[in-house]
Amino acid sequence: IINLKNTIMKKFINIFMLLLCVCIVSCDDSNDNDAGLEIVKRDATATATGGDLTVTLSAEGDKAVSDQAWCTVSLSGKVVKATLEANTTLEGRTALITVIKGANSLSFPITQPGNLIPAAEDNNIAFDAHGGTQRIHVSNSLPFTATPANSWLSAQVDGNTLVLTAQTNYTNNNLTTKVKLVSGSLESEITVTQSGIQLIPEKTTQVMYYTGDEVNIKVNSTLPFTAESDEDWLTVAYDESSLTLTATDNSGQPNRTATVTLTSETLTATIAVTQRLPVYTDYLGSWTLAGMNNGAQFTYDLTIEQATANSTYNLAGWGKSVLGASAEYAIRANFDVTSGLIYITAQEDIAVYIDTDDIPYNVMFYGQIEMGGSVYYVGGSGYICYIGMLQRDGSVQWMNGLVTLQGGAQYEVVGGKYYIESQEDGSMLSFNADTPFMREPVMTKVGTSARTRSFMQVGKGMTIETSKLHAR
Repeated sequence: IINLKNTIMKKFINIFMLLLCVCIVSCDDSNDNDAGLEIVKRDATATATGGDLTVTLSAEGDKAVSDQAWCTVSLSGKVVKATLEANTTLEGRTALITVIKGANSLSFPITQPGNLIPAAEDNNIAFDAHGGTQRIHVSNSLPFTATPANSWLSAQVDGNTLVLTAQTNYTNNNLTTKVKLVSGSLESEITVTQSGIQLIPEKTTQVMYYTGDEVNIKVNSTLPFTAESDEDWLTVAYDESSLTLTATDNSGQPNRTATVTLTSETLTATIAVTQRLPVYTDYLGSWTLAGMNNGAQFTYDLTIEQATANSTYNLAGWGKSVLGASAEYAIRANFDVTSGLIYITAQEDIAVYIDTDDIPYNVMFYGQIEMGGSVYYVGGSGYICYIGMLQRDGSVQWMNGLVTLQGGAQYEVVGGKYYIESQEDGSMLSFNADTPFMREPVMTKVGTSARTRSFMQVGKGMTIETSKLHAR
């Protein structure tokens, strides 16, 4: 604490002395004295670099003297010439110049500011493996020198600019060195780094669609690279910045894997590739369901969450009514491990809904069919309303299920929505907000965009176990 106080006091005194010097110069410049001398002109301002400056007097003097060795003076008639050495220290300094004329004299100070610590605009400079040259501005007062600590980096000074040149570093090692900047007795330091060669694919794992797929993967590589697959079913093409993986059709076969190996000089990188059916977790998340209803487009916001791991989901948002929008009335979706399909069945006893009339209603989800120009809902539970399959582009294509009625007649499901049945009188109601027929809608994961639609053809023939046919 004492040292800190002393330092602060020393700096305060220095600042006070500089202000006092300015005051003295001002007074001497404007007032007569006993010798009849006064300063009428100064033609320069002292700087840390030193050099000459002159002071013109109102009359000739006999001689001039300085009280500091770093400031020498000479007198020629009315002109005092002061020669200042460079001030390499941080602190400013003052010399008192005295001009003598006969028995009288005139004194005035010359104050020289201190040097500046050379300060680079950036203290951390980075080069890649190719090396090259960078120019960095340095704030300085006196000229400075620059000395790197390692030979892979050279430094030159161009006025107030530091010029750094790094050699190529085609090794696996990252390099670091220091560059010392020195100006008089002051110095500073900057850090310079250089990366080695890199071979970094943007992903190290890749899932490919089971019916065949093509995927492009970017590669950050300092030098040219090669890439090859260890399996014949997966081929690799590459250029200087990317590679393209192409997988053949694997429909009806078990999942398979391959490894792609990239090589550049002494570096290697691998990408683990799996070609598989959709899995349970592929369908989890937030989705947007879009389709057409009699020529008009509609969208639903769906949330699919885990119910029973690897088996069932809770699906909310299939509709815009109070039921469709609430997770409390989520319908069940099922996952078939063998085919990778997701599907929705007709369901009863989902929950109990109490409307503003305080009547409790049983909530159910039924499919709809068209028959004889009219639309009917099909009662019962267990038959499939919609079947979905994850597509190559990450979207899910939903296909309408088939319902086989008693007697063998088969109809395509044209819609699926919530119905409510009064526990008082058995009346059946539905919500107008949930009326779209939804013929083969497409579901897209929130935050992604479906680029292509290579629709999957799967068997859709399903038979209901029990059925009741009701007019809509």
